[in-house]
Order: sequence, then structure tokens, then C-alpha cells
Amino acid sequence: MRATLLLLLVVASAAATFSLTAHAAVPGHHRAASCLPLERDALLEFKRGITGDSAGHLASWQKGDADCCRWRGVRCSNKTGHVLGLHLRSVVPSVYTRNMYSANPDPFQWIDDTGTTVLSGQISPSLLSLQHLEHLDLSMNNLSGPAGRMPGFLGLLKNLRYLNLSNMPFSGRVPPQLGNLSKLHYLDLSRNDYMFVPSIPNLYSTDISWLSNLPLRYLDLGSVNLKGAVDWALAVNMVPSLKVLRLPGCSLISANQSLPHLNLTNLVEFSLSLNDQLFNPVASCWFWNLTSLQHLELSETVLHGQIPQALGGMTSLRVLDFSYNSFQSIMTASMSNLCNLEILDLTYNKLSGNIMELLPQCTTNKLKELRLSQNNFTGVLPNWIGRLWPSLLVLELHGNQFNGYVPYEIGMLNNLFIFDISHNQFDGPLPTEIGMLNNLNIMDLSRNNLTGVITHQHFANLTSLTVVDLSDNFLKIVVDPGWLPPFTLAHASFASCQMGPLFPAWLHTQADIIYLNLSSASIVDRLPHWFVTSFSKAGSVDISNNGIKGPLPQHLSNLTGMKGLSSIDYPSMTMFKGDSEDGRRSTDMNLSVITKGQQLYYMDLQFYAMVSIDLSRNRLTGGIPREITALDGIINLNLSWNHLSGKIPDKIGVMNALESLDLKENKIYGDIPQSLTNLTYLSYLDLSYNNLTGRIPSGGQLDTLYMQHPFMYDGNIGLCGKPLHKNCSDNSEPKHGDYMIGEHDSVVMSFSYGLGIGYVVGFWLVFCILLFKKSWRVAYFSLFDKAHDEVYVFVTVTWARLAQKETTN
Repeated sequence: MRATLLLLLVVASAAATFSLTAHAAVPGHHRAASCLPLERDALLEFKRGITGDSAGHLASWQKGDADCCRWRGVRCSNKTGHVLGLHLRSVVPSVYTRNMYSANPDPFQWIDDTGTTVLSGQISPSLLSLQHLEHLDLSMNNLSGPAGRMPGFLGLLKNLRYLNLSNMPFSGRVPPQLGNLSKLHYLDLSRNDYMFVPSIPNLYSTDISWLSNLPLRYLDLGSVNLKGAVDWALAVNMVPSLKVLRLPGCSLISANQSLPHLNLTNLVEFSLSLNDQLFNPVASCWFWNLTSLQHLELSETVLHGQIPQALGGMTSLRVLDFSYNSFQSIMTASMSNLCNLEILDLTYNKLSGNIMELLPQCTTNKLKELRLSQNNFTGVLPNWIGRLWPSLLVLELHGNQFNGYVPYEIGMLNNLFIFDISHNQFDGPLPTEIGMLNNLNIMDLSRNNLTGVITHQHFANLTSLTVVDLSDNFLKIVVDPGWLPPFTLAHASFASCQMGPLFPAWLHTQADIIYLNLSSASIVDRLPHWFVTSFSKAGSVDISNNGIKGPLPQHLSNLTGMKGLSSIDYPSMTMFKGDSEDGRRSTDMNLSVITKGQQLYYMDLQFYAMVSIDLSRNRLTGGIPREITALDGIINLNLSWNHLSGKIPDKIGVMNALESLDLKENKIYGDIPQSLTNLTYLSYLDLSYNNLTGRIPSGGQLDTLYMQHPFMYDGNIGLCGKPLHKNCSDNSEPKHGDYMIGEHDSVVMSFSYGLGIGYVVGFWLVFCILLFKKSWRVAYFSLFDKAHDEVYVFVTVTWARLAQKETTN
């Protein structure tokens, strides 16, 4: 607690010392002293080194303006006029975001409206004239020193207390001259992999012993290569004032150094994430005795072995992140005493055991995020969850072996934002109390053994819901035909749920749908007239394996979400990996698509849009509308196993993004369009078992696809030419109207076969009866004899009458 209070005092003091530039620039603002000419000239010289400033960050820096203290980004002393602070940081959205639980958030996150525009050029040595400079922030700019290096002359600014050079394109060695900054409290040299710089050069250090000269409270060397600094732990241990130590992605090779005396007793936040060369056992690491820690990140390392019991003694912990590691042992380290824990992330390990018995069960529990996905945990979801974890925002359990019922107490988690229990063994009915979670944004219950009926009560107050996945359970969804849902969905998956026989009418209200999966949902109906208008934003639609009948909908060109190659944007959802600006950490989302003849899974939907239409295994009739070719963003089009007829649209080649086209098992006739050869991304094509005729076009991807998928033309006896071993004769070329022959001939042939088979069966049936049934045989031949006699008498009498009449005449 003392460490936290001291840290807050430091931040408050810094914020008071360096207020926003805007305050100094307000007209009429009282100032006791103006800018010194020497320092004004130094700033103008710095500006001359800037070669790119399209947003006009330094537009106010003019030689004619004598008072540089009014310039944007400049902060001066009210008493002496000396320049105390330069804040020239560029703002790049989603690049520099700090977790809400960070022990020392940067108090100088000044926001401007410049977007992603940055300063470019060289850092001028003229800054050395600013000998009273205390605050220097050049972060997120494309600035560097000579030869792209970090300028060592910055070590001569002896009064610096705050130095932020993060996310800048420096290369080479970190200058040890920074060790001369004897008043420096804050140092950030980190870089992010997804920053705006096209190629991040290597910034490294083989010796960081110079840190011992600095009274640092905050140090972030993220992504600086420290592989050669084998004594890094000894070096940072010589900075006892440290409260925040961040070393993610530094290529560190060990964390089991033996320290004679642990000096980092004030350390509040520590990160070793993304160091994939830490091969030592996690229990041998030197930091387990840091009982002052509130924030510990060890994600994406290769630390292994059993988590030590010492974890249970770190009672100050608020954030614990062990995600994406290879911890394989049974989870035995008790966390029941970690009553201050707010975030626990054990995602993607190989831990096993009943984790719920080891989690905090304090009366004053503060747990907000529990992420246990992709492990081998067992047990049930305890019924005390709603009573002891009332602040829970995130509950992610997918990919484990949890079982039992979902307790009705889940409805007490009023703040729950993400509820993901997919890929487990939960069974029984879903409690209606889940419908009370009015803050719930993402609900994924897929791939369990849940049973029973889902009614409108399960959705009653889910006003914030944007993602719902109930697929692959044994659920039946029954709502009134006129039901109006309280939510607006972006992602909806009800695969294998019983929703039919009618197409769900309530979906017409979901105009923001991006991903819709109604496959195997027992729907036996036509696609509704509002299909295109309600799902115009959809990027992926899967209604396969139902009984959908009738033609494909008209006006398909209005499906604007399937045009172009833009990424899917999920409204009101955090879909990117990392920490969001409001402090809520993201969740990974995924979708499954039947494409290229197999079921594929796509992750991280904001960065990769799997634009897809799957209406396979239905009863669709009619032709393929020409309008479908306007959907040039579609990657996967699957209309197989239907009763579609007509021709393949001639302009299908304009669907530039198409990678998979499956039209097998239909009644499509005519020739294969030559434009298919224009689809340069096409990697799967199946036209088998249709009535296609004519020469197979050659060129582009079609020449190589047959080698990978030799079945793609099967069942089309009218096709000829390469790659088939069937030559095209002169009269085999398709002529005008020839495409009608396929369908007509199939009808005639069916009738002829039926007539022939009926004649043969009928003949042998009569023959066998006469052969084995004597009474029928006698009657049959007696009938013929009688008929013969009657015909004979009739002919004889008639002939006699005609002869007599002729004689009379």
C-alpha cells in the first residue's frame, strides 16, 4: 500500500510539473517570464531537422514569434522562462495503450487529432541548449540520430526526469551515456511489433549496468534485444527505486540468476512476456520473493515445470498473466489467499486439475477477469460464483474438460461482459437466469452437451449482446413468431440447434449481422423476402444442410458486406488482441467455414475476413443469379448438393477474391465460362455431377487445379478437351441452344428407361401366372378361342352378306 501511495504521489507530482501545452497557449494566461532567445533558437534549429510534418505539429514554431513558450508541445517555467518540457509525441490509435491496472500509467498521454501522421527527420543536437529540460517525449515519431542511431548526446541533458523514445526506428546499440541522467525517473525505449514503421531495425544492448546510476521508478525496454546482457537481473537489481520493470520481447536467455540480495522491494509491476528463450524451470526464477508485486506478466515464454507454492504468498497481486506457455503439471499452487487478484490469465497451457478449488474465495473478492481456456482443467462451475465473484467481467473456460450444469447463480454476475464456456462437457438445461446479464456482450456456449429448450426468457435482458454461439449442442430454440429480441447481433451461430421448420422470423431485426451460421438447424422453408435487406452487412452466411427450397434470393448485389476485401468490423466489440483503451482485455473469436472441401477455422476476425456463402445440401431450385458476380469480396462460394439448373454466370471471373467454388451435385448445364481462368486466387473448384457440356477452358489456375483435384469434372459426360482424356469433335462444340439438350435428354432417357423396364416386368408377370396357374391358363386360352370363334363368325357372315348384295346388284 505504501508503494502504491508513493507511486501516485510521483505521478501527481510529474503531472503538476508538466501540464498540457494548451494551458500555456491560452491567450491572456499570466506568465512571469517569456522564452529565452537561446532556447528559442535551439527549438527552431530542431525544427529545421524535421523533414516531414504534414499534420503541422510544429506549425506554431515560427521565427517571428518571440515567445516559444506558446508553441505547441513546449512547456516553460513561469518564473525563469526556461524550457522545461517538450511533448512531441504522435498519436497512433491502438498502438500505445496501457492496461487500466498498470501500476504507473503514463500521465502524459496527451491526445490530439492528428491521426497517424508522424514527424520525420533527425533529432538535432541543438536540444543540448535546453539544459533545464526535465521532460522529453518524442515517442511514435519517425525520428533518429546520425546513421539511424539513438543519439548519445541525450545523456548530457542532466536535468531530465522523463524520457520517452518508444516506438521510434532506432538501430544499433542503446547508448550507455543515458546512464549520466542522474535525475531520470522514467525511461521508455520500448517498441511494438505492430507500429507504423514498415521495418523495425534491431536495437540492442549487451551491457545495461549503466542503469545502476539512475534513480528510475519506471523502466520499459520492451523489444530491445538484451540477449547479450547475461547479467541483466544483477543490473536491474541495482536500481532499488524501480516500481515498474517491463522487459517483454527482449530475447532474454535466463531468469534463474542467483542474486545475493534482492533489492527490488518496491517493484509493483514486472513483465517478462514474449521472451521465447527462457528455458529454465519457472520455479527457479528469482522474482518469486517479490511480495510487493501487483502485476506479474510471464505470457508467451518457454518457462516450464510446476508453478511454485510461493505464488500463494504474493498477496498483493492484482494481475497474473501466465498465458501461452507450456506449464504441464497439475495445478497445485493455491491462490485462495490472493484476495486482491483482479486478472488471472492461464490461457493456452497444459495445466490440469480442479482449478476452481484453488481460486480466491475471499469475502472481499476483486476478481474481474478469469481466463483459463485451452488447458485440461476439470470440475464443475461452482454455485458460489455469483456470490463471491460479483465484479467478474470476463469468464473464459473454453477448451477444457469442465462438466456439470451451468448454475443458475450465473445470473448474479451483473457486470459479466464475456461468457465463454465452449468446447467443454457441460450438460443439462441452460438456466433462464442467464437472461438477466444486461452487460453481457459475448456469449459462447458452443460444443458442449447442453440440452433442453431455449426461449425468449433466456434472452430477456441481454441488451448488450453482440456475439452469441450456441452451436453443436442439443438445444431447441422456441420463441413466439412476433418476438422482438432486445439485442443487436454481429455474430450469431446456431449450428445444429433445432430452429425450424420455419426460417426464424426474429432475425429480420438483426441488420448488423456480420457472421450468421444456421447450418443443420432443421429449417424447411424458403429464404425470406427480407433476407438480402436484413443481412446486407453480412460477411459470412452459412445455412447449409437444411431443407431450404425455392430459388436463390433476388438483388444479391445489395449484400454490400460481401463486396471488396475490407476487414470485418465488429461494432461494440473488442476483437483485437491486447488491452483495449477502456482496460478490458480482448478475446479471440473464431468461425468455422466449409471451404475447399473441408471445415476450416478462422481466428481474429478483424484482421482476416472470411467472406463466405454456404447454402450447400438444401433443395434450392432455379438458376444462379447473374447478380451474384457483383459480390467480388467472396472467398468461398458453396452451392453444392442442391437442384440448381441453368448456366454458370459468364462473368463469374470478376469475383476476384474467390478461392473456393463448389457447385457439385446440381443440374447446371451449358459450357464452363472462360472467365473462370481469370480467378488468380482460385485454389479449389468442384463442378462434378452436373450436365455441363463443351470444351473445358484452359489457362490460369484451371491448368493446375485438376492435378490437385482430379474429380472436379466427374459426372459431366458432355465435357471434353484437356485435362480429360476425351477429344472434342467438330460437332461437340457447344452451339446456340445446346445447353438445353442436357436437361431435355435426361427427361427423355428417364421416361424410356421406365417404359422399357415396365414392359419387361409386365410380360414376365403374365407369363409366370399362366405357367403356374392352370385355371388362369385355361381361362386365358379359352378367352382367345372364344374371341377367335366370334371374329371368324363375324367375318364369315359379313363377307356372305356383302357377296349376296353384290350379286343382287
